[in-house]
Amino acid sequence: MRGVVEGIAKVHSFTPEADAIIVRIATPAELLRYMVVKGPVAIDGASLTIIDKAEDTFAVSLVQYSQEHLNILDKKPGASVNIETDIIARYVESFTNASAD
Repeated sequence: MRGVVEGIAKVHSFTPEADAIIVRIATPAELLRYMVVKGPVAIDGASLTIIDKAEDTFAVSLVQYSQEHLNILDKKPGASVNIETDIIARYVESFTNASAD
């Protein structure tokens, strides 16, 4: 990740799952387009792996280490978070658009 905030999203929900916590983030379409399941996303600067993607949300799984070292669990649903998407998706889009010209 590059350390560049590309947009703001909102915490949607927290769901316990075994030893992990699934965090779902409501995200604008202009950011979701650059996200893929098993791809990276940075939430408030922490690089995580996307485990699910829906029409207007994505989810990450916080393992025990992440739960202890990240502050996202201090937030409540509706709280804003900074988002950075995968640069490779942006490169692919840029090259595709350049080829169409």
